[in-house]
Amino acid sequence: MKLNRLLVLGCILSQISTQVIAQETIEKRVEKLEAIIKKQDEDIKVLEKKDYFDKLEFHGYFRTGTDGNLRDSNRRVWDSSKNLIGRWGNEYDTYATWSLSRKFTMDNGAWSKVKIELDNWNNFYNPTIGEEANQKINLADLTLQMGDLPIFTGMFKESVITAGKTGWNNEIADILDYYFQDIDGTGVGIDKIKLNDGYLNLAYISADFEDKINQYYTETLTPIYDLGQVKTSGTIRAFKGMYTQNDISFEMMYANSPDHDSMKYFGVNETEVYKRDAAADGLYTGLYYKPRNFFGLNGWGQHYLQYSNGVLAGSGLGRLNTVGNMLAHKSSQAYQLGLGGGYNIADKVTLLSAFRATYTEKMDAREYQINPSTKDEWKTGFADTQREIGLTLRPIYTLNNFVDLWLEAGIGNINYKTYNDIENDILIYKVSVGPQLRYSIGYAETTIRAYVTYINEHRKVDYSNSTEKNKRNDLIAGFQMSAWW
Repeated sequence: MKLNRLLVLGCILSQISTQVIAQETIEKRVEKLEAIIKKQDEDIKVLEKKDYFDKLEFHGYFRTGTDGNLRDSNRRVWDSSKNLIGRWGNEYDTYATWSLSRKFTMDNGAWSKVKIELDNWNNFYNPTIGEEANQKINLADLTLQMGDLPIFTGMFKESVITAGKTGWNNEIADILDYYFQDIDGTGVGIDKIKLNDGYLNLAYISADFEDKINQYYTETLTPIYDLGQVKTSGTIRAFKGMYTQNDISFEMMYANSPDHDSMKYFGVNETEVYKRDAAADGLYTGLYYKPRNFFGLNGWGQHYLQYSNGVLAGSGLGRLNTVGNMLAHKSSQAYQLGLGGGYNIADKVTLLSAFRATYTEKMDAREYQINPSTKDEWKTGFADTQREIGLTLRPIYTLNNFVDLWLEAGIGNINYKTYNDIENDILIYKVSVGPQLRYSIGYAETTIRAYVTYINEHRKVDYSNSTEKNKRNDLIAGFQMSAWW
């Protein structure tokens, strides 16, 4: 009997002991969980206080102005010459661009950056925007970039990935407002691939030009040929690579526009009317040299040598998504040499210069009527060969931190011959002078410049049996304001 009581008592004590131990284990687990939650709360507060986002960046540029022509009332006739004889005093447009970007960086150093840029261009000193002015706000840049990714090692350690719509390593001769490399489109690329002592950039780009080409035919050719619609591929695709070492860059690009060589025009009754011998693909090479001197003197340089053929030639040399690419002849070839930069003549005197020479064979694609009896009747009003050569000099005298005195002189020659052997030879020159009021803070600058410009043009047209000569000149006074930040 006593033994049974002892066994029962032992079992009771054992259960009590197990419950106490279990209770202590639960309490310890709760304490551990509470400690983990507390630590997580502390980590979250630290993360909330840490700013992974760089500041939002807002940049932009705009220009506009007004002028008075004292002789020739059609000021637009001089605007296109700025790419040859300089932009100051004969640039009559309104242009604006705005960009927003944001970059954020992780603890391991990896970062990404998003950017959006809008722009608007009007070929007048007219800021009107909208359908009535036939002007729209354009999406110039919409990109995502990533860099310093942990997966990048070796030659890719410094590489940056870019995806979206942008200008791919574009280059401009500023005093001409001339982009000798203007590769705009949507694509994906990787920059800064370390190769020996330099860096390699690679990209695939696609551009859609259907709207541009249809607008060109509607506004330019339909009044002449009564066209109803145009059949074209509407896209151009390019693969490009550029290698840079120190001050020298070498670039190659191949582009293809599917079915562009079989482009046709249709009449208003939907019958085939014309066909062009346009290019379907092409190759581009460019050599760029940007030394830290001006031909050995104190200053800086900007020089380029370019060759292209096919769809990348014509007036589309160094460009993508232009009317020039769409109209190039399948046998077109283009060559261009550019020399320029700046020379610090004295403490307050700087000389900017730009020389450009271009030669193109088979400038425009010919076209013929789609009719068995007239299949070889080529339309001959398009340019066969074209040559351009121009020199611009701009000395600037700095009075103080706010006022400059400018003078810009330019001279150029344009010669082109059509398929029916009509030759046009144009000599144009100008001189502009005036003061500039300037205010700068770091990179940002605002300017107002007043000017007086004298511009003159001599034109000679050689026909098969006669020669025609004429000339015109103008005296222009006005101002232009601009700002960038």
